[in-house]
Amino acid sequence: MLMTGFPQYQPRPARVFEWRVSAATQAVAASAPVHPAPPSYNQAVHIMCGRAQKAAGINAPSWLGAVFEIPGAVDLDAMGAAFLDWINRHDTLRSGFRQDMSRFMVPAEDISLDLHDLGEQPTTEGLLALLQDRFNEATDPSTWPCTVTGVLQREDSSTVYVMFDHSNTDGLSMGMLASEIEELYRARLEQREAKVRDAGSFVDFCVRERTENNAELDELSIRRWTNFVRSGDGQLSTFPLDLGVTPGQLYPQISEFYSILDAGTAARFEKACKELGGGMFPGLVAAIAMTFQELGGIDEYRTVMPVHTRNSTDLAATLGWLINVVPLELQLEGARDFGEIMRRARAATKESFALGKVPLGKVAVQLADMFQTNKRDMFSMISYMDFRIMPNSEKHREQDFRAIGAVSQADEPHLWFNRTHEELYMWTRYPETATSASVLNSVVARITAILSAVATGVNVPVRERQSTLLVG
Repeated sequence: MLMTGFPQYQPRPARVFEWRVSAATQAVAASAPVHPAPPSYNQAVHIMCGRAQKAAGINAPSWLGAVFEIPGAVDLDAMGAAFLDWINRHDTLRSGFRQDMSRFMVPAEDISLDLHDLGEQPTTEGLLALLQDRFNEATDPSTWPCTVTGVLQREDSSTVYVMFDHSNTDGLSMGMLASEIEELYRARLEQREAKVRDAGSFVDFCVRERTENNAELDELSIRRWTNFVRSGDGQLSTFPLDLGVTPGQLYPQISEFYSILDAGTAARFEKACKELGGGMFPGLVAAIAMTFQELGGIDEYRTVMPVHTRNSTDLAATLGWLINVVPLELQLEGARDFGEIMRRARAATKESFALGKVPLGKVAVQLADMFQTNKRDMFSMISYMDFRIMPNSEKHREQDFRAIGAVSQADEPHLWFNRTHEELYMWTRYPETATSASVLNSVVARITAILSAVATGVNVPVRERQSTLLVG
């Protein structure tokens, strides 16, 4: 699965069909009683921040979703039934929040969908304008539902699209979408039972997240986060290089996609990392840290990284925001080469992953007085996902299966590294300034050079600082 921003998506002209919940379903939702499950920590922070930004006049859509191809024109009745089956499988799609953040739930038997014909769009530009308007409007987290489903209908190949507000999904959830929805569609066409895994319950997870406690782990997590925030002068993490960002100012967000390594080179890199005492992810972290050390002169690499919270088998196929973030501190001083930094990265990431079971939202309550930030983006982060583990991932290229994220405003960059059967690539979103593009290009070029050299068997030595890109 490719992960890109909306500007990288260029669909062919098509006729647009969309399924929306019926007026009857909306009426049930409006009168639904309070459901006892609280929002997850992520949901609570995300929705409340979204409301505050909206009240301040900040336009910052936070939708993300996926698109994939199905050969030929789709059967609209079968696809509508498949979308209904899919919504009823995943309880997060049937639940929403009132103004006081209490949850409500619409019973599966009360969900019905109406088909809307949005017309033929003869140009890609017109189609993109329509889709962006619909995605922005239909995924507003202050409304229910905040998910939109549809089809770009063509005779030779049709595109299925599903977009959500972030409160309902994460990267792994999107990685399962194409396989699941296509199977539900084929089952409807063939009038058989769909072969899909049990979906589990994200709403039940929200309850467990709030009620399960591990005093020892909670204490460890609070201590680690306290030290991390203190060492960052009240910040969670900032990009290590100067992008020309003025504190407190928001900038238009740029989305860029970079191919880093082809599949063969990625495999050789991973093999070389194992021979040096590490692995794929520690090796990637080491290359990123070495790059920032060379370009910015840092002695310690500080960042935040996401970890999944699918810690029980019942959540393996669950749709929801099952992600936490953990701090990473990697000491670079005195290291002589890539292998040494990677072995340090292996130990540091293992230590960080141990904190993944304690939600940052839970810890943040204890650390609120320490935060000293006026940034919209609470942190700059790096992420790595191996999409080869997703169901039917070998079909992703054939399906042109891709995740798409909204682009809005920013003051920090985020780097997503993803591996597919074809390549290792990086997607980034960063604030647009006079120098940010050239800085990011320099970063990507050096990371790529380090990874490529290691793949050939070179244990890359640490170089002297190469420029003056240190963060201001």
